Amino acid sequence: MNHLLRDLAPIPASAWQQIDDEARRTLKAMLAARKLVDFDGPLGWQASAVNLGRTRSIAAPREGAEARLREVQPLVELAVAFEIARDEIDAIARGAKDADLDAVREAARSAALAEDHAVFHGFPAARIGGIVEAGAEGRCAITKDYQAYLGVVAEALQKLRDRGIGGPYAVALGPRCYTGLGKTLLGGFPVLEQLRQLVDGPIVSARRRLRTHGGTGFLDRLPRPRCEVGAPAPRREHDLPRADPRGRGAARLSVVSAARAHW
Repeated sequence: MNHLLRDLAPIPASAWQQIDDEARRTLKAMLAARKLVDFDGPLGWQASAVNLGRTRSIAAPREGAEARLREVQPLVELAVAFEIARDEIDAIARGAKDADLDAVREAARSAALAEDHAVFHGFPAARIGGIVEAGAEGRCAITKDYQAYLGVVAEALQKLRDRGIGGPYAVALGPRCYTGLGKTLLGGFPVLEQLRQLVDGPIVSARRRLRTHGGTGFLDRLPRPRCEVGAPAPRREHDLPRADPRGRGAARLSVVSAARAHW
């Protein structure tokens, strides 16, 4: 049986297809952290943890023996509920291409923001350390002078190289900074495009503001971390297990993920 109970939902295959496609488009547009870290997945519903390759000593059950406990990173299940009117489901079944799927898009957006927050800022309850907090030492300050960003990034890259941290390097920008760099010209060319010449990794726009200790919106620690992330198997991210008497369906968007950065 499908663990998301799709077979119990009064939803035709054509409607599921549109729901899946819309959620997938939104997730691809919104997810920023996966563009910066090494992503390993989807691992499927049965996966519950990823191996970290580390152990810690514990008391042995008998004297003379040595015991070491393997360290793993548990996976996290993120769920966002949404509703779709039965009228819209019926319209899709009749061939409508303009169904109101705003609820699906908003659910996918919320799931993406939750995952990005866990990767960038950490999720202590899930034993996930954030990239921003991991890079608290040796920050490079920025201002609202977007023309100065090239110098800031060059300085940050040199700090990383001095510490023996090789590339590829990447940059994550909050909405204000990403827009500002795209609109600001230096020598007749957008600063954002010139910034791409400094790094050999992606420059992404994170839809939520990246908080740092200066109140800035810039992620100024640029090494590409190693990050293990697990997610459900494809096309298993949404379920609509029931419909209520008012003619609306209740659904849940599920994204299973876990991330741990290794510096």
